[in-house]
Amino acid sequence: MSPPDGLRSPSARCARLAPRITGVIPVRDRAGLVARAVDSALAQTGPALELIVIDDGSTDATPAVLAGYGEKIAVLRRAPLGRSAARNAGIAAARGEWIAFLDSDDAWLPGKLARQLVFHEAHPEIAMSAHGTLRIHPDGRSEPMPPRHDSADLRASFLAVADHFAFVPSAVMVRTEVARAVGGFDTAFDGTEDLDFALKVAQRHPVAVFPDCLTRYYLHDGQTGRRRLAGGNAKVLRHHLERATDAATRDRMRAKLARYLVSSAKRADTRDERRRLLREAAEIDPGVRFRAAWIRQRLAWS
Repeated sequence: MSPPDGLRSPSARCARLAPRITGVIPVRDRAGLVARAVDSALAQTGPALELIVIDDGSTDATPAVLAGYGEKIAVLRRAPLGRSAARNAGIAAARGEWIAFLDSDDAWLPGKLARQLVFHEAHPEIAMSAHGTLRIHPDGRSEPMPPRHDSADLRASFLAVADHFAFVPSAVMVRTEVARAVGGFDTAFDGTEDLDFALKVAQRHPVAVFPDCLTRYYLHDGQTGRRRLAGGNAKVLRHHLERATDAATRDRMRAKLARYLVSSAKRADTRDERRRLLREAAEIDPGVRFRAAWIRQRLAWS
């Protein structure tokens, strides 16, 4: 596949050696952050890496920051279409067997790519993996966020991916052919497209998590808020529920969606909104009425 127009030549290292992994960084107007992400990727050792940065219509100094790397990175400039479309452009341009995503405000720890590739070589049936992260607070505190439990294969209950903080883009490595086959990231899910992508892959292929914390996930004001995130995850699960044909899968998805609605109710602005969300949760999965979280929220509006 020829790279899209606007994609600069890959690094000299990648020109000599076909990349094993393609790193994909979408960015828009983050001149003060993107260098940290790029530097963490270029510092990786081991497997041959091509690094593609998709500039999604930046109007600040981001293009100048990226230009400073010369041919160490490939830059694809495009009109602003959102981070899902930007990641999809990276998927289309990738030459590596594997794709590792990295958000422009995050950073990989040294050895992340080598460690994750070793995991896949030991488990060749796994099409996508994720790992734990280090959550970095604004005051500099570092908080390990390992997966809730590690698993060699989550396919038996693909909804388990929704229980893992690990499935954030900056922790994900996926076979390039698989990312393309599932259609990449859905632009309809702004802020929760990563959950939709993980579910699409997990419905079709073995996926896994492992406990190592290999990515720094920086908290800041520009990120998707928890209330919006909970509501967005519920939208994703509704989407997959409508398309599920297996009865057991639908039952698990109803239970998962009901719990997300209860989570959204915790952050409701008004009593009426909280009441509506809890009623919707109970209609989707009547069993949720016996869960402590639902009962607490129900009592709160009394």
